[in-house]
Amino acid sequence: MRLAVNRKRIDRIKAEMKKAEEYLHAADILHSRGLFNPSVSSSHNSAFHAASAAFLTAGIHGGENFSNFIEAFARFNHKLGPVLRKLKDNVDGFHIRPMIEYDENEALLRIHQTKEFLMEVKDFLRKALR
Repeated sequence: MRLAVNRKRIDRIKAEMKKAEEYLHAADILHSRGLFNPSVSSSHNSAFHAASAAFLTAGIHGGENFSNFIEAFARFNHKLGPVLRKLKDNVDGFHIRPMIEYDENEALLRIHQTKEFLMEVKDFLRKALR
């Protein structure tokens, strides 16, 4: 699957992926310092920027509502659907119960899910932008 994407959009895709990597790196650092709730927030930000990059391949800009954004993206690429649903459930749970506390293992799981998602998005982008 090869998509015709202009240079400006490619630069925006790269910028979104850079943000995704930075937020994921921050999540790892925060987790290593025992800051589990902020590490989960950073993981969610990472996933949002990665999804934004993938959406940009089709000229679609990210929405303001993360849950709606994930739903739309799940329809856009079925391979990423299961990972996106996990992330959406995590985000929805956080919004429903804002006082949720993540322990070390739960936070590590969220980081792992985000890493998995970023790998899928990178694979998608590699194929789409060859």
